[in-house]
Amino acid sequence: MSDYQTRIEHYLKTEVAAPRQIGNGRAEIFHQIAKLTQNEGPLQEDFIASTTTLINTRLDCADFALAGVLRLLYLYSEHPLLEPHMREDLEQATLNFCYWYDQPGIKGMCFHTENHQILFHCCELLAGQLFKDTVFANSGKTGAWHAEHGATRAKEWLEQRAKFGFSEWLSNCYFEEDLLALINLYDFSEDEDVKEKAGKLIDIVLLELALHSFQGVLATTHGRTYSRWITSGRSEPTAQISWLLFGKGELYSGPGLYHTGTNFALISFATSGYQCPHVIQKIADDEPDEIFLRERHGLDVKEAASYGLDPNKVSSNMFFWACQTSRHPEVRAASLAVAEIAEHPWLVDFVEGVDEPLERSKALIEEAGGIFDGDAVNTALSSVNIVTYRTPDYQLSCAQDFRAGKPGYQQHPWHAALGIDAVVFTSHPGTDDESSDHLSRPNFWAGNRWLPRAAQHKNVLVCIHHVPQNDPRPYSHAWFPKAAFDEVFQDANWTLARKNEGYIALYSQNVARWATEGLYKDTELRANARDNIWLCEMGNAKQHGSFAAFVKAINNSEVSCKGLSINYQSPSLGGLSFGWAEDLLVADQAIPLHNYKRFDNPYIQTEFAEMNYEMKVEEEVFRLEL
Repeated sequence: MSDYQTRIEHYLKTEVAAPRQIGNGRAEIFHQIAKLTQNEGPLQEDFIASTTTLINTRLDCADFALAGVLRLLYLYSEHPLLEPHMREDLEQATLNFCYWYDQPGIKGMCFHTENHQILFHCCELLAGQLFKDTVFANSGKTGAWHAEHGATRAKEWLEQRAKFGFSEWLSNCYFEEDLLALINLYDFSEDEDVKEKAGKLIDIVLLELALHSFQGVLATTHGRTYSRWITSGRSEPTAQISWLLFGKGELYSGPGLYHTGTNFALISFATSGYQCPHVIQKIADDEPDEIFLRERHGLDVKEAASYGLDPNKVSSNMFFWACQTSRHPEVRAASLAVAEIAEHPWLVDFVEGVDEPLERSKALIEEAGGIFDGDAVNTALSSVNIVTYRTPDYQLSCAQDFRAGKPGYQQHPWHAALGIDAVVFTSHPGTDDESSDHLSRPNFWAGNRWLPRAAQHKNVLVCIHHVPQNDPRPYSHAWFPKAAFDEVFQDANWTLARKNEGYIALYSQNVARWATEGLYKDTELRANARDNIWLCEMGNAKQHGSFAAFVKAINNSEVSCKGLSINYQSPSLGGLSFGWAEDLLVADQAIPLHNYKRFDNPYIQTEFAEMNYEMKVEEEVFRLEL
């Protein structure tokens, strides 16, 4: 479907027809919005009740549901299918809500991560606008006060993302929530500054998708993700967004991971006046023989003060919560003050309970010749430098040298893709299951209990896993699903595969063996060693000729590993060396792994912390000034 409006109409009809079930209340209201667009009655009272129950009990993700309620009230409050008692229930839920941590009764809500912050600010601004003269029962403040309170905090969040990018970088799930909030602000904010900034930040998110998607899938490193959306791109929320906005990939309409399947951002786009800039569509459509992208997101705690964000001040503290560095030793005092203002015992325990892995992380890093900086916060989404290399046949992406030897959470350091299911990556598991529960982050596939040191140049990547001797899972493993490829075979330390005209070769320092039974039979490649160097080289028919020729070139290459260092004679790049404490060298030249520009690619060059962007494709130029 080449036409955006046609895709919108198809999506809404597909969503209405989908057999949605009641879940936890997060997505049910969005399904009702789809029904309202099609005049498809009656609305489902039990779906609306599940939404208001979540909001009224103030559980985690109540802000997701409330963003949908507000969208419905702004667009369809007078729709004949919305019965008066339904509207009253939705309005009362809005008026009784807790909109920020300094207001009474946050209960079990998560207000502090990056996506939640903008959702709370968006909801507060829009609710305040809608009921300007009404006193909100929970806070005792008027709607006008709430609108101003939400707008002030929304502007701060918007400006920080414009300067520093997203701490939850290239997230194939949380971009969905960011876009929900941003589209609501763009469509309904009466504060023109908020409206304009929100619209431009939507452009930036879509630019990220246009730059980093392969066959419609955001097949990259991620700041936060879940197993289901890295082991296959089939159901990832951002793939559905790419289908709707760019006409790429496939529309998935099945069940979701942590909600019933209705995509928040798709409902928002489908009922919005927002139009994607033409130049971003052209970037999404462009398929050069090769493209190498570099960019940076986020700040380290130690550099934040130079950008006006004082780790010791409560007024700056929410930025560090968004980066999930609120427990960093230099930030902890201000974070505890926030937790105490919120009167939330779990947050106090969360901030204080961080030092347990310090000694193990220090020992692990120093054992390998590295230098420990005193920070072992597993959730940290500090400064990250990203590379993505794409051809029409494959994509390879890496978070360069990100927090090696420190405990991890949901960070996904590297990813190779040759198709929607033909993906390869490695991890050090934190659990034996794929649960998305907070205690299973990291789990068997998503995240790493101990973060590796990974680095990439163009089509070649090295990932060094180094874990403590007493770790309950003293191994690393690769996701490598045989059934998703056209050809797969092993030759000593190499596992090689072809998908269409794309090729991949994965080397394991210690011979990696397939799982022969269970859920991951012929999918998991495990190297049973606490230390292991994985090497990935990718190719295609255009560069290498036949798959047999690629295999021959790989087999003729020289690889030598000593401890946690590797030397490799790459068929495509020449001599390459890397190690736990050594630079990445390619053809004797050191490859920079840090201090990248915000954007550095053929379409856009932007210095980090700049707020003005200029995109160019051929002779078409598009400028964003935030």
